[in-house]
Amino acid sequence: MVAFQRLKNSLKHNLKEHLLAKAEFPEKGSDYNIAVSGGPDSCALLVLATSAGLNVTVFHVNHSLRNDAQKEQDFVKELAFKYKARFIGLKVSVEPGPNLEARLRQARFSVLPDNIATAHSMDDQAETVIINLLRGAHLAGLSGMHKSFKHPLLEIRRSELRELCASEGINPIQDPTNKDMRFTRNRVRFEVIPLLNSVAKRDVVPIIARTAKLLRQEKDFIDSVLEPFMAYFKECPTTAPDVVLRRIIKEQISTSDGYSPQSSEIDRVLEVVKGLKPAVMISKSRQVTFKDNKIMINTYNSREH
Repeated sequence: MVAFQRLKNSLKHNLKEHLLAKAEFPEKGSDYNIAVSGGPDSCALLVLATSAGLNVTVFHVNHSLRNDAQKEQDFVKELAFKYKARFIGLKVSVEPGPNLEARLRQARFSVLPDNIATAHSMDDQAETVIINLLRGAHLAGLSGMHKSFKHPLLEIRRSELRELCASEGINPIQDPTNKDMRFTRNRVRFEVIPLLNSVAKRDVVPIIARTAKLLRQEKDFIDSVLEPFMAYFKECPTTAPDVVLRRIIKEQISTSDGYSPQSSEIDRVLEVVKGLKPAVMISKSRQVTFKDNKIMINTYNSREH
């Protein structure tokens, strides 16, 4: 029995060390904010972050959507205490209805600190790239999430995070919305990726994640090359290459609340810049015109139309 327990502890230690080697954490002793929902991925993030010797603060957002929301918050609080992390509980109110997935995410990040780390895995990265591809994303969208202190687990599989929870004796919360097929991400997870695996006759998640990483490197290089041009083109001259114009447009029609335009919207504004259209309406009830090499944006009150 003693020998079995030693073997179990050894395997547990080896798994944790293996995952820590693939994670992207700051130096030992650093303050570190993480979002923990109580699901297996975020619970694993808590285990790894504290094992890395970080001063962890756990943030849990209660969306007030389910009857057991308070029970979930209590679970996360107890888990934070177990791993000697500070706990901060937050509450938002989101009404059921259309675009629930997007509204939940917006509400959640509106109360979380900017430097919050999330437990997105390699599987999440692949799903994100596919979703962005379906939306017609440019290079930035197809690059997915950038591995950083804010996304430290992008080279770790979801199955490995669940294995870590099991080895720690953690019984994570199973969120029923993660299997709700009304959400695009769930359909990509349970329908699209298994179909791609079948067509490719292999696990496509590492392939998609690797492609995203390569595209991220190319994007970063292109951005560094274009930076001097971006500084030069303070306005929006039609003589600039399309690749520069698209970046100028994206920068100017993005909003301070985090909205980033899709490629189709950028291309519509590009038609105005090139004189193919006199004006175009874009998101947030804004009209774009172009005059004297400048993009002009007028915002209208939706009640007026």
